[in-house]
Amino acid sequence: IVGYGRFGALLCDLLAPSHEIAVVENEPSRRSVAREKSLRLIELQDLPGFDTVIFAVPIALFESVVAAAAKYVSNDQLVMDMCSVKVHPARVMQKYLPGAKLIATHPMFGPDSASKGLSGLQVAICPLRADEATTQEVRSLWESLGLDVIITTPEAHDQDSVLSQAFTYSIASIILGMHLADVKLTTKSFNDITDVARLSANDSDQLFHDMLFYNPYFQTMKQDLIASIGLTMDKLSQIEEEQRAAGMFADQD
Repeated sequence: IVGYGRFGALLCDLLAPSHEIAVVENEPSRRSVAREKSLRLIELQDLPGFDTVIFAVPIALFESVVAAAAKYVSNDQLVMDMCSVKVHPARVMQKYLPGAKLIATHPMFGPDSASKGLSGLQVAICPLRADEATTQEVRSLWESLGLDVIITTPEAHDQDSVLSQAFTYSIASIILGMHLADVKLTTKSFNDITDVARLSANDSDQLFHDMLFYNPYFQTMKQDLIASIGLTMDKLSQIEEEQRAAGMFADQD
């Protein structure tokens, strides 16, 4: 597993009970955490000793890390990524790893969601250069963890994830900007939507930026979001005008 950030650490926790795991990580504090968990630390040049290489690095670093690792990856190895977009990493892996078996992968959850259990959560896999047996092996691995496997293409994945993830993060950002923590009287729907926003807040601003920047369908989502917000604002303005015309709460103006 190349990368021992939040998701790389989660991946190690999930796979270590049934697989021999080694970690490539350059950041000292993360290396220390991996070492404390008795994980084997290796370097990129040690990759040939493994049958599967999983890149769990930030999207912004993905191309540079894959390019650096490429000379150590052989044609008989399986390579997967864990990026939250798929078109970009698929193109990168096909560019730098022309001979390896490739499956672009996106677990549709993070450490916070996984802490409540994996049952019912999804993982998307996009076979780029893998035979049926290899694809089935990867599918069985995820299913053994209780996940629902969706086989798709990078393009179809990004079209969906720009709504299921990037749009959700955008709405969460709006909610968090309202500073709603002091509300005492709440409803279940209020609690549900603010819980989602707080969950999203645990992820970094860089992740939010990258899942938009590297998604080719981001601009369409943004246009639709702006249009929908505009319609809602029009309704709010109409109600405000009616309120003023009726002289309601004039003492608060």
